[in-house]
Amino acid sequence: MSVDQEKIAQALDAMALEAVTLEKGNIPAMGHIMNALVDLERETAAYGNTLLGHLLKACKGYLEQLILFEKEEVDPLEEGVHYLQILCHALARGEGLKEDIAWLLNKLGLDKVEPDEAPTDQAGDKDALKAENKIEAAPVEEEDDSFALSEEDRQILSDFVMEALDNLGAIEVKLIDLEQDSSNIETINAIFRPFHTIKGVSGFLNLGHINKMAHSAENLLDRARNGKLKIEGPIVDLILESVDLLKK
Repeated sequence: MSVDQEKIAQALDAMALEAVTLEKGNIPAMGHIMNALVDLERETAAYGNTLLGHLLKACKGYLEQLILFEKEEVDPLEEGVHYLQILCHALARGEGLKEDIAWLLNKLGLDKVEPDEAPTDQAGDKDALKAENKIEAAPVEEEDDSFALSEEDRQILSDFVMEALDNLGAIEVKLIDLEQDSSNIETINAIFRPFHTIKGVSGFLNLGHINKMAHSAENLLDRARNGKLKIEGPIVDLILESVDLLKK
């Protein structure tokens, strides 16, 4: 069974955007992500990669807890999908993950994993076994809540907000055009550029959530620009939802 790497990349980009725009209690959106995870599990089975299997299992398990209101924070799921992208891209190149993600599996609630009965020699299994040995002992990283802004920082942030709102307004206008002609490259480029700007500046200002959301939208649009993804109704709705959330 071969792996359709382009199909997997498109599915992951769409899933990443859904994950970063996910709000607490949005059960239909969680259902979409769960279906996407199940599809991804099937599509990537041919990789035979142990770590990928563990990460997919962890993401599905955490998502189930969100659906059942046993968990409230969506950030771990965002991180899980982000690393699914990184790992699948690495596997597509015949490589493995170059970092230990035991901390992430732990954060997603996968405290114990059972080794496969017949481990394969696929790229990344060495990393998977390394992660298995460290999962129970992996410390959960704590975030530093201290955050102080200087007067100069406040001005930079204010300028960014104003520019971002202008950019988001322009995107909304162009999305209407895109619904009329989804193959118009000029329109796609006109939507791509503001997201690219927001991603770049938000990264400079360490606005992590905004950066991830803009980056996910940018990835989808970049595939559309290169003719690898057809912009259809659900994709337009997803981009519009990301615009609405970025405005908040």
